[in-house]
Amino acid sequence: MNEIKIGIIGVRLQGNDHLRALHTIITEKYFEEKISIRLMALCDIDENLLKQRQSEFPNIPYFFTNYLDLINCQEVNTVYIVTPTFLHHEIFLAAAKAGKHIFCEKPLTDTIEKIDDMIRARDEAGITCQVGLVLRYEPTFWYLKKLVEEKIEKWGALQNVIFRDDQTKPYTGTGTHPSIWRKDPNLAYYGTLFEHSIHDIDILMWLFGDIKDVFAKVKFFAKIHPIEDSVSALFELDNGASVSLNSIWHNVEHDQRHIELFFENAFLQISFGNGSSISYMESGEKKIKIRDSKMDKMYREVMNLSSHERFWLGGYGYENIAFLQTLINNKVASPSLEDAKKAHIVVNACYLSSQDQKKINI
Repeated sequence: MNEIKIGIIGVRLQGNDHLRALHTIITEKYFEEKISIRLMALCDIDENLLKQRQSEFPNIPYFFTNYLDLINCQEVNTVYIVTPTFLHHEIFLAAAKAGKHIFCEKPLTDTIEKIDDMIRARDEAGITCQVGLVLRYEPTFWYLKKLVEEKIEKWGALQNVIFRDDQTKPYTGTGTHPSIWRKDPNLAYYGTLFEHSIHDIDILMWLFGDIKDVFAKVKFFAKIHPIEDSVSALFELDNGASVSLNSIWHNVEHDQRHIELFFENAFLQISFGNGSSISYMESGEKKIKIRDSKMDKMYREVMNLSSHERFWLGGYGYENIAFLQTLINNKVASPSLEDAKKAHIVVNACYLSSQDQKKINI
């Protein structure tokens, strides 16, 4: 590619995050010596929102209310899909058919069959696709993976993982995630596990390997079926470790992931949210605590980003940098559609396990 020319479909919440991250990457000249990167088009069905973005980003030349107009725009060769989940599949297929490279937010879509459609469309078009499973690009989880790989021989086998992920309900129209579509089954399909903790399942497998089986309980305290607000799941990893995952949507202004890892000779505690940190204690040693600022600095050093300040959007910024690097270097993107498919398979197994009240082998 001589030039990366980007169009974003959906520019409200996460779309706005990607827009501002890309704008920062371009204006702060992360890739100036390697390739020209331009924001060329924005699309949203909300005309008032689109006008607002147009006033904020007057250098972007094209604005559309129909996603097909953006996809068919000859000045766009890379498409971001950041819409409600129910639109991902049809927009993806249209963009792939037009030969556009694609960044698609998670969850990909509602069925494995549709994901297979997307994989075939990617392969037939010969395009590059990355999925927005953003935790892989959060310095906290990057450092955790690095730490475990370096220490595993000393720490011994991973025995148990306790993973809690709670989030303020993201469909009330207020708070940190002021949307309403996530409570509509026709737009979101499912709830906290599908829309939020698919991140957790992906990061578990990225860190520790595949999930072997699952037993889960899915509940609907808000009585919005099938938008679940509570999931308790027990996983067994291929390496034999046991994992408990609790995923919760509630009415408290609190969004945090809390993880405890128990090895034969070590204990780790990870807090991810405002003021992220990793604490660990090895057998016979004092506890060590690493704060997010240090992990972010190390991440930028390893990724050759030290000439830039800490990215204000964290993982959203770093995953965009990674996607652009993939396009520039003609590499396979990560997370891939196949990575996302694996996480979707586990999510589906959780729902089936709760429905049938039995363990499901993956």
